[in-house]
Amino acid sequence: MPPVSDDQPASELRTFLFADVRSYTRFTAERGDEVAARLASKFASVARQEVGARGGEVIELRGDEALAVFSSARQALRAAVALQEAFARESEADPELPLTVGIGLDAGEAVP
Repeated sequence: MPPVSDDQPASELRTFLFADVRSYTRFTAERGDEVAARLASKFASVARQEVGARGGEVIELRGDEALAVFSSARQALRAAVALQEAFARESEADPELPLTVGIGLDAGEAVP
């Protein structure tokens, strides 16, 4: 690996978590914008809570999608499991707002 020069920022190993509500477009078409906005709000709240509790940071939210970053791959994996469990609990508690969510992880070098 070439040395880092003064004008190049050092890269750091990071793990990224991507979460996406499944069938959100269809849900919105069937239930309407107001109910879809409530679903997106609940999704964002759960994502922030579970990611933050495991040392991660939600860096972007776009309706039914969340992007989070972690300095620990292990903590990102723990957050993914915790998110699935939390989304399942929320869906059971309020079936009108089902949170069926797909989650992916990717690790690599990131330039700050």
